[in-house]
Amino acid sequence: QRPFFCYLPYNAPHHPLQVPPSYFEKYKQRGFDDRTACVYGMVENIDDNLGRILAKLDELHLGEDTLLIFTSDNGPWMPAPGAKGPWQPRYNGGMRGRKAEVDEGGVRVPLFIRFPGRIPAGATVTQIAAHVDLFPTILEFCGVRSPMAQPLDGRRLVPLLHGRAEGWPEPPLGLEAWTM
Repeated sequence: QRPFFCYLPYNAPHHPLQVPPSYFEKYKQRGFDDRTACVYGMVENIDDNLGRILAKLDELHLGEDTLLIFTSDNGPWMPAPGAKGPWQPRYNGGMRGRKAEVDEGGVRVPLFIRFPGRIPAGATVTQIAAHVDLFPTILEFCGVRSPMAQPLDGRRLVPLLHGRAEGWPEPPLGLEAWTM
């Protein structure tokens, strides 16, 4: 009956590596080592639980009027090249770099924003953005003025989500733009 805010921070896929056995066994059977099987199982578990959230929003007739944002932190942890151990390389979208490195594979993260009727389905943003851009974006979508006396660090992503990139800064240091 009233607007609500729900912040659901998953620690997965991150330490402690814990996942229900059914998810773990699925990836062990595919030949992955224990760590990698656990991580991939955790990712699938996130997918399943996000699906449950979306289904509940639809069941409550809230899906069409709910801004849903899914993102994570930096790239996947992987051992340094040449490190000894039972590790297997993890999927990183073909990008160079891993967690704690400044290459694209270490800093690029997924960002999915769903707001039916307010954001066109399938919209793709190729400009570089950051987590600090989420707060001003949420404020705009919710029609709320910033409670801060000082200017916000982030920029509104709303124009980008509607295909308008005019005035968005070019990537620094010759970085190529990527899909957000």
